[in-house]
Amino acid sequence: MSPSPKSNHAGNGLNARRQASGGCKLHRMTSSRVRFLLAVSIVFIWACRDERPLPADSVKAADSVQVPSGAVEPSTGWDRSSAGPVLLLSVAENNAVALVVFPLLTDSTVADAASMSIDSLVDASVELFSRRGLAGAASIVGRAGAQVTEGCSSWPQARLSDAATEPWRVGFIRGVVAPLPLDSIAAMTSQDSVAVTREIARLSSAAAEGDDPAFRGLPFIVRRVYRFTHETTTTLAAEVVRKISEEANPREERILILAERPVSSTGDFSTAFVSRTSGAEDSVRTDEIIGAFRLVKGDVPALVISYDYFVGSRVALLQKVSGRWGITWRSAYAGC
Repeated sequence: MSPSPKSNHAGNGLNARRQASGGCKLHRMTSSRVRFLLAVSIVFIWACRDERPLPADSVKAADSVQVPSGAVEPSTGWDRSSAGPVLLLSVAENNAVALVVFPLLTDSTVADAASMSIDSLVDASVELFSRRGLAGAASIVGRAGAQVTEGCSSWPQARLSDAATEPWRVGFIRGVVAPLPLDSIAAMTSQDSVAVTREIARLSSAAAEGDDPAFRGLPFIVRRVYRFTHETTTTLAAEVVRKISEEANPREERILILAERPVSSTGDFSTAFVSRTSGAEDSVRTDEIIGAFRLVKGDVPALVISYDYFVGSRVALLQKVSGRWGITWRSAYAGC
């Protein structure tokens, strides 16, 4: 999206339109013909003016961000009105650069994403988050140069006005979300961490098995557990793994599990969501929780999940809608 034309260029633009069209240029003729052609020309010039594109809104509001019409796919599940027009992801070792994820692009339309214009995002205020909460605020100042490997897809990169005060993972347009800080098991007391680990292992064992029988009966390894609270509910979000350590064919099953109980309760947690994937150890998809939020519109709790593959990734939104947790959106795949 190009910047709005300035008002002092209006006259030049009108002259250019007159010169570009033979019907907008008057010649010296008889007075009656001049009057007639003058009237026709005024109507024609007015029509030319009405057909020109409307100037872009100078206000960097969320709704000003556009994507190609062919890429608009409401079925992607992203709600622009509540989650904003884009999602930002951090770039390793550079807090002042962000990947700009366009949520309405799909796997079939993402090929040209790296070259997409981000002009409509310039000057937009954004908030950057770590798992612990707000990590900083910035504005987008322009595009950051990045090379894309031939045959691969990538999101465009944006330069930020200020680096976050600490490493961040995900960002939104300012005011769209409020953070739900994640307490890591590593920061819990030893008693709490043991109790939480046992609870996750119990719930993982009780969950329905996946399609691959080779993993049945194997022990669960709790890799990460996070705890957060929204309103009257405490939620555990955990990453669990089971391994088949065959030298010739090492394999893994990875499980993402959510469990809940009332804040006032000291009893058992109940399983609220389970997702699992399995495959070769070096290529199985890894699900990583990178942030927890409350969508301000609707007061909806949500987790941003990173799906990492061997040579690419995508992100997903796990939301609690009408009392039930579920994946509501997955981004297009970026990678090779």
